[in-house]
Amino acid sequence: MTWIRNALNTFARGVRTQSKYTTHSRIVPKDGYRPDLDKNFRSRMEANCYRYLTEIPKGIELVEYEPKIFQLSNGWKYCPDFRITTKGFIYYIEVKGNLDSISIIKIQSFKKDYPELKLYIITPKEYNSIRKLYSKKIKNWEI
Repeated sequence: MTWIRNALNTFARGVRTQSKYTTHSRIVPKDGYRPDLDKNFRSRMEANCYRYLTEIPKGIELVEYEPKIFQLSNGWKYCPDFRITTKGFIYYIEVKGNLDSISIIKIQSFKKDYPELKLYIITPKEYNSIRKLYSKKIKNWEI
């Protein structure tokens, strides 16, 4: 029974050794702590976008993950995934694997309530473009 408990604990931590049944050496949970980044992320897409933003583009001075919660005029709250600081500019990025109706309402409300702030959306289409170009160049990219 001990080996079963150990195997389940190993899987629950998101760590797995290479075997003939896997195509890569690690299985990382969708939501959780990333030791290489020393942060918790809600998805692999967000963690990989953070890796991309901190390693590839030039001119980015600071990347902050979920830095601020905005109160929206409809009573809801909205927290963009990233705040990016470049030379004299601040903008926000939202990473969305599934753009559902609630997400659309929050994004539209944010843009209406805070027109002075720039918000960019990374959809699966943009994410896949980044993945194809950089996943092999960025260390610890999650599959």
